[in-house]
Amino acid sequence: MVAGGGLIIVIRHVELARCGELIELAFLLREGVPTDAIRVLVNQEINVSSMLLELLRMYRIYWERYRDEEELLRIIRSIIQYFIGEMQSSRGLL
Repeated sequence: MVAGGGLIIVIRHVELARCGELIELAFLLREGVPTDAIRVLVNQEINVSSMLLELLRMYRIYWERYRDEEELLRIIRSIIQYFIGEMQSSRGLL
């Protein structure tokens, strides 16, 4: 949990040639963003490249696949609720 920090959710929703979200992930890692602040969500219809898998494994980044936009939203809500709960418990608010 990032002390006083934020949460970054990287979403790979549509297969595009440029893969900007993967570049953003690499940039975040290069800039030293704590990996426990990063969540990666990937549409199950998209093949996950070996490069992305290696980044996720190397940095032990949480990632999850989803089937459709409804499931994506459910997962995002769950991640945010868990994050808020962790922030509150670390500050003694619960």
